[in-house]
Amino acid sequence: MARSNRTLASLVDSGVPILKSLEMTSEVTDNAVIGKAYTSLRDAARKGASLGDTAKNISVFPVMIAHMMKVGEETGQLETMLDKVAGWFEMELDEKIKRLTSILEPVLIIFVGGIVALVALAIFTPIVTAIQTMM
Repeated sequence: MARSNRTLASLVDSGVPILKSLEMTSEVTDNAVIGKAYTSLRDAARKGASLGDTAKNISVFPVMIAHMMKVGEETGQLETMLDKVAGWFEMELDEKIKRLTSILEPVLIIFVGGIVALVALAIFTPIVTAIQTMM
């Protein structure tokens, strides 16, 4: 979502017409569901509908995106608003990655510790058995 909003913002900021920008964004988006959502936005915009109002009716877009699109359309700063939305999504993604790594780190340490313990057990069990048979 962040990448597609950043793409749309860059295209609009570069002077590409909004219909073409929406079409190009839908084509380059990796996620098929998000691509279809941008195609729906393009189709609605072609009929003269507001992007913000249309985005509210598409479940893929969070309410914040719809509001920011509406504000951007009303103020003539659509590319700025889309860029801010993309920045917010990127920040959210960074926070989720940090949380995931903070959870994964102790789990991986315990897992590797268990493997080391099994290797040590595999090495020392025959040695202890050999010593016991000598006695």
